[in-house]
Amino acid sequence: MKKTICLILMIVVAMAATTVSADAAGFGGSVTGVKAVSKSYNSVQVSCDKMSGAAGYCFYVSSKANGKYKLKAKTKAHRAVISGLSTDKEYFFKVRAFKGTSHKTYSGESNAVAATPKLKTPRITQVKMSGYFNETVKWSAVSGAKKYRVYRSKYKNKKFKRIGTVSANTFKGKVLKQKTVYYYKIKAIRGKHKSEFSKVKKFRSPPNGNLAKYGLGSISRGADNELTGKTVYFLGSSITYGLSSQGESFADYVCKQCGAVCHKRTYSGTTMALCKDKPKLSYVERLTSDPFEGTPDIFLCQLSLNDANHGIRLGTLHNELPSLESMNLGQIDTVAEAIEYITAFVQAKWPDCQIAFFTVKNNGSAQYNEMVKMLNTAKAKWGQNQYGKNLIEVLDIWNNKSFMNVKGETLQLYMRDKNHPTRAGYKICWLPEVRNFLLSIVPPLDEPIEPEEPVTETEPTEDGQEQILPDTLEPSEEGTGDIVEEMPTEELDLPVDETSQWYEE
Repeated sequence: MKKTICLILMIVVAMAATTVSADAAGFGGSVTGVKAVSKSYNSVQVSCDKMSGAAGYCFYVSSKANGKYKLKAKTKAHRAVISGLSTDKEYFFKVRAFKGTSHKTYSGESNAVAATPKLKTPRITQVKMSGYFNETVKWSAVSGAKKYRVYRSKYKNKKFKRIGTVSANTFKGKVLKQKTVYYYKIKAIRGKHKSEFSKVKKFRSPPNGNLAKYGLGSISRGADNELTGKTVYFLGSSITYGLSSQGESFADYVCKQCGAVCHKRTYSGTTMALCKDKPKLSYVERLTSDPFEGTPDIFLCQLSLNDANHGIRLGTLHNELPSLESMNLGQIDTVAEAIEYITAFVQAKWPDCQIAFFTVKNNGSAQYNEMVKMLNTAKAKWGQNQYGKNLIEVLDIWNNKSFMNVKGETLQLYMRDKNHPTRAGYKICWLPEVRNFLLSIVPPLDEPIEPEEPVTETEPTEDGQEQILPDTLEPSEEGTGDIVEEMPTEELDLPVDETSQWYEE
């Protein structure tokens, strides 16, 4: 019995040596300045004031203020994130400091503080227009959120209506009214748990450059000109296609107005050169695999911004255009090689076709600027074709400072973003620019019309037969004039094509 009592006393003494009291620890007090705030849907960040002499801190949690506290973190820092908690459930936290290499000397425990893990409040980062005047709303992703509810109103503080529920942190809405102010807010959802509403984001919709009054249906057929009845082949990506104008671009507008045949071989987001990200959608691949059986009079190719965006190497141009046979289609992986291959292919397949390239509106890309320089170098180096034009002509919109030189709502009317025009931009700005360029390079008629032989006038004789009256009668030996026979004239059969055939890729 005595031995048992002694053993118990020894245990009590040992426990007393490791008591959490401030006096035994030698800290002179307890941890102060404890704070706890929600970090995420299942975690809370706890912090405290630094304590003199402390080697680190222990962080405890309990579901009740006076309940049993469990050690959740032990760290040298005076803050810690306590995770594995339940959303929207209140927890209580305490902290105490320790010192010494053995970590057996502790301060007094702090007062309990409460905090509740909650879904973080999302933050709207962007509202913009996309597609056919649709809204796109983006916000910061919230950890643990399973979906998000999107609300919109025409008033800042009232009448918000839910317009969508999505799992991603992007929402694409329906058609908006032009030049109208809208307000947006977002709420994150996890099961029955909800975050607070985000701060309201204000957005004023721009003028709608895609209204029907700017569309292809508004383009009237003009008077016949050098383009009438001609076929124009357009090779390009999103700007030639009309990504932000419902698939209508300057190509469609020019051909309809001039009565030309339009062939668009376009695909958004593609490069001229072969690109490892989209190897089968390059310009060269698309051009060589095109089943088009016509014969274009003009071939107009877009110098693609995507080559610059994808970091396609510039390469080096040859002083003279290489032959098509000397180039390998599977290795066209620089901008220079793409320009050369496209030019050589068109020249070989359609020798009577005028080849041309066009650049796009200046968006400040240094890489694209070098591409434009290269294209103009090729124009200067490669000489002329049989029409006395450059082998490749260039419509250099990039360096045209007066082109679409507008700001504010007018620029918003013309452009959906810094690269892609609207219908209004194509109709008002691109149409006259491209039309005048094409008219300046259109090849002459394949078979020039020869002037007809002069036809002499006739006069009826006394018996009713026509008498031929020559322009000049040289006197014969008998003093009478030689009879000049009327030469038959050949009637030229020149069909007039009043309608255009339309192709769209």
